[in-house]
Amino acid sequence: MNDNRQHPRYATEFEVEVCVGVERMIGRTYNVSRGGLCLELVSAMEIGTVCDLGLALIFFEQGFSEQIAVRGMVVWSSRIKDRFQIGIKFGALDEQTQKYIDTFLHFLEGGEEDSE
Repeated sequence: MNDNRQHPRYATEFEVEVCVGVERMIGRTYNVSRGGLCLELVSAMEIGTVCDLGLALIFFEQGFSEQIAVRGMVVWSSRIKDRFQIGIKFGALDEQTQKYIDTFLHFLEGGEEDSE
C-alpha cells in the first residue's frame, strides 16, 4: 500500500481545544504533521466543519505549553468504540505559527537546536 501523504506524520500528544461557534471540546492528538492532525474526541464532527484549534504540547499530566492557535477543517471522521478519531487539515498559517510548528516537528525528526 502506498502512502502518498504530502507531509510525514509524527506520533505525538498535544491537548487540542476545538471550537466551533460557541461549542468547545477538548481532545488529544494521535499524530501531527505540517498539514494537519488526527485527534480523539468524545463527539463526532461533520466533514467540512471549519474549526478553531488551540494546540498545547503536553509536558506531564497537568503541564502544558502555551497554545498555538490555528484554523482547520475536518476532512474525515471515524467512530472507534465510544469515541471518534477526527482528521483535521490546517488552514493557511501565518508565518509565526508555521515557524512554531516547523520548529517542533524539526525536533521530532531528530534535529538539533539551531545555534543563532
